[in-house]
Order: sequence, then C-alpha cells, then structure tokens
Amino acid sequence: MHIERTIDINAPIETIWDITSDIERWPEWTTSMKSIRKQEAGPLAVGSVARVEPAGGSTSDWTVSELQPPVRFTWATKVRGVSVVALHRMEAISGGTRMT
Repeated sequence: MHIERTIDINAPIETIWDITSDIERWPEWTTSMKSIRKQEAGPLAVGSVARVEPAGGSTSDWTVSELQPPVRFTWATKVRGVSVVALHRMEAISGGTRMT
C-alpha cells in the first residue's frame, strides 16, 4: 500500500525542515501524534531511533535510514509484523515549500 499527501506551505524550505526534523515537537502541531521521544540527544541523524506513540495507534520505535537536510528524511518501523517506511520530502517552490 502507498499513501501520499502533499501540501504547499508559505514558508522557506529551511523553516519547514527545522520544524519537520524536530520530531519530538510534532505533538505540538499535529493531533496524529501523542508523543515522540528520541533515544539519543542531538539533532536527527541516520541511525537515530525514536519511540513514536501515535494518537489511537500502536507505539513503535522508528529508525532514520536516510537524511538529506533540508530536503528529506526517511525512517522505518515494524508494527505487528508489518514493515512501514515513511518518507518526508520538502521541495522549494515559488512562494514557499511543497511538502510530501
């Protein structure tokens, strides 16, 4: 299954990257997340692991597998035997950033 959502945001790509890569603050701006806690200090990096508790879902550990600031990061987990991969991609566009 493939699910994709894209939104155009009236802000520079660097600002969107800063907000998106600060994963522990996601619950402040999205109701889909109850909590996110990185297991190590410092900025997001390849190999970073975070315990993610979505609203209404199963808690799981996500591991960052790709990081290309300020353009994208990919992380993955396994939930109930199912592998899940999430890519967060930013693209500078006229007037702001396209986030997918």
